[in-house]
Amino acid sequence: MKSLFSIASLFLVLTFFSCKNENAGTEPTATSEAKADGMVTDKEATGSPNEAITPTGPTTTMILDKTDYKFEKVKEGDIVETSVKVTNTGKEPLVIVSCKGSCGCTTPKCPTSPIAPGQSADIPVKFDTHGKPGNQSKDVTITANTVPAQTKFRIHGEVERVNKDEKKMN
Repeated sequence: MKSLFSIASLFLVLTFFSCKNENAGTEPTATSEAKADGMVTDKEATGSPNEAITPTGPTTTMILDKTDYKFEKVKEGDIVETSVKVTNTGKEPLVIVSCKGSCGCTTPKCPTSPIAPGQSADIPVKFDTHGKPGNQSKDVTITANTVPAQTKFRIHGEVERVNKDEKKMN
């Protein structure tokens, strides 16, 4: 009786977790379209920032005009803004798949169109210092069709703590 229960349980688990592609034979999925175009999908790019991601298809090269930005001492609650210029130094269009901050307080805005060889685009970055007193260092990870697929930009500086009394007066 135990073996019958074990076999039935195993069958149910395998059936539940089996790999099915309900779109098989119909339209290509977003992932297959992206891979055919040589891009890494958003799903693949949302893994751990330390996870190695390799683009498929044509790759290119890019350079950043700076790899870090040190801001002057600011008061807690201020928004620090900067931008980094990305230049396509390769022979294929540069497709930036994602730009992610190391936490929710750091928000980059990626260009949505491919960057032609020899052309540049700015990536604006905002850092919200609310609740972030002290020395701060935040990374922006840019994922593109480059090798390596991820390039980092750092924003750092000191945030001066604001007393509760000062916050009420503002």
